[in-house]
Amino acid sequence: MRRLTRAVAAVLAAAAVAPLAVAPPALRAASMIPVGVAFLTTRDGIVVESDGRTTAVLTTSDGARSLVLRRTLRGDAWGVGGGAGVLWLLVGPCPERACVRSRGRLYVSADGGRTWRARGAQTLVAVSLFGRSGVAIVTGARRPIRTTVDGGRHWRAVVDPCRATPVAVTASPLELLCSGGPATDMAFKWLYRSRNGGRSWRLMNHVVVPQRHRAEGTLPLVGIPEGMAILPAGLGWMWFDRFGFASTADGGRRWTVPAYALAHGGQYNAGLMSVINISPVPGSGWTYLLQQAPVGRGEGIVLLRTGDGGGSWHVVRTWPAPG
Repeated sequence: MRRLTRAVAAVLAAAAVAPLAVAPPALRAASMIPVGVAFLTTRDGIVVESDGRTTAVLTTSDGARSLVLRRTLRGDAWGVGGGAGVLWLLVGPCPERACVRSRGRLYVSADGGRTWRARGAQTLVAVSLFGRSGVAIVTGARRPIRTTVDGGRHWRAVVDPCRATPVAVTASPLELLCSGGPATDMAFKWLYRSRNGGRSWRLMNHVVVPQRHRAEGTLPLVGIPEGMAILPAGLGWMWFDRFGFASTADGGRRWTVPAYALAHGGQYNAGLMSVINISPVPGSGWTYLLQQAPVGRGEGIVLLRTGDGGGSWHVVRTWPAPG
């Protein structure tokens, strides 16, 4: 997940990760900024804010028009998601905005974000939970790809098909994104799917150089992957550093860059669009997009919503730039 640069990196790097609430709602810092959203229905979800030292979890029941602070956690949240009644967070010291694939501890909520429980002591690069099923990338492990069938209480190592670095996962469908090289604004990408719990994987889509006959629907070469979210029905999104995002309607077989992303960044105007995270809503066709304000439209952070696969976007809420 992308995050605004913190000013005091040394202080943030020393921030400890500890379970559950550490401060009452009244002590929520005014310097907090949104670092992620996740929605279980078109109206019910969470907005996660952080100041680099403390994470605040706010719930909504009206599509983020109003927010209620529920919990604060020590540490800096940088991964947020949910599906099938379960919400999850990755919380850990990752002080710099560029630290997009750091490590974090997993927290899970099964009651819409009101209460949270830590799941294990493992530090994760990325995770995805859909109900009790899940998949994660573990730091520093010889076999880094892990799956769970009990909501993250226990994990087992599975086959790693990556020829490069595993960077993002989705739980349902079970998919894994690998990436590496070749330059600052470009990255090879391989997207794999497993239909047997990770025992074997099939290549779904990839982009490399040279690619003599690049088929329509191939993953974009431009952009360093930062996150991925795909639903069982096939609607999905992938977002990138210095690029924007791409969408799929068939579970990742084919990808397109929506007009909105092209207008505010696109494949050849990298750096104009800074996506923080994207949350598709199961069973609805809706998607929420959290991003820094597009260039030329002021500063701050904006939450948008689409119900037509990215054809049109509507502003839901805005936050001012941090002072």
